[in-house]
Amino acid sequence: MTHNFCARAAHFAKEKLTTYFTFRKEISKCDKKAKIGNRITLLDTSLTTGNRGDEIIMRAIMGYIGPLLNGYEVRRISTHTQTSDNDLKFIETSSHVLLCGSNILSSMIEHYSNWVIRKEFIHLDNVVLISGGLYPWRGGWTHASTSTKFFYKHIFDRNVYHSVRDSQALHFLKSIGINNVLNTNCLTMWGLDEKCKLIPHNKSQQAIITITANENKTRIAADQYMINCVLRNYSQVYFWPQGDGDVEYMEKICKSDVKEKVTFIGKSLEEYTNILNLTELDYIGTRLHGGIYAMQNNKRSIVIAIDNRAREIHRDTGIPIIEYTDIYEKLEGMIQSEWITDITLNTKEIEQWKKSFEHMCRFSR
Repeated sequence: MTHNFCARAAHFAKEKLTTYFTFRKEISKCDKKAKIGNRITLLDTSLTTGNRGDEIIMRAIMGYIGPLLNGYEVRRISTHTQTSDNDLKFIETSSHVLLCGSNILSSMIEHYSNWVIRKEFIHLDNVVLISGGLYPWRGGWTHASTSTKFFYKHIFDRNVYHSVRDSQALHFLKSIGINNVLNTNCLTMWGLDEKCKLIPHNKSQQAIITITANENKTRIAADQYMINCVLRNYSQVYFWPQGDGDVEYMEKICKSDVKEKVTFIGKSLEEYTNILNLTELDYIGTRLHGGIYAMQNNKRSIVIAIDNRAREIHRDTGIPIIEYTDIYEKLEGMIQSEWITDITLNTKEIEQWKKSFEHMCRFSR
């Protein structure tokens, strides 16, 4: 066992050095391309995604920045796939590169990243982060590796403010020396501090649930309890599969008599929007942005926290959550009780970032 641990540690150390020296070698080429003033790259998490939560995020981001990009030549490029040589040329000649949303930051890019990184990206110095969050290494490691520090400090624009969704991402970037960053909360939450006043205080007769496909036995048991608890407390229960694997997972973990009591709706965000608009119901589920989107549609929502995203945003804003390990004691009581949805947003930081971004858009052409 000791030998295996040492071998893994040596392998990780070698990967770190390899990534770092690859960046050092690439940047020594001084291969900077001339910028074209009216060209903007949008690194888009909603393209080629299997998670409609990315679509919710990008819809919120585009709702704000879209009008500001009128007059620009904009190309949307997926963060989930390898960037083609043609798209790389567009990125390298863009006046700014907008990196959008979700768990897009990594503390160890040499081991994992939700953004597929090419070594040529090290030449960029005009990347602007919008609503970014941190995906910690193996669930908890938030200290940046040498390669990560080197990469992010080179690519992130030093002349504009960057937007992050929570305090964890803010502290992460500041810990590596990137100080022109503001916690604007997730853009999907903008306006909720006022809109939440319209959310009912008491339960509805109907509910919509989400789950997240996984293979963890503890999580599976919690999901099964959540589904049965919701069925006990609501006359009609709908299921929205936010992720591509969620239907198969639902069918796997539920007995046939349970599945028959749940109405499955289509995967698209449009179908989810339609049922939120047409039906009085509560949202209960593990999908964070499914819950935020429901709140934006005036629905009482309980998010079951399964990772850092819901926990960190809850700490900053007060979104209603229950830890998945606590649902056995807390979920039914929360469903049946009367409570107020009270959301707090960083209004000052949001306005400060908006001014910075709008200034950048006006003077980048």
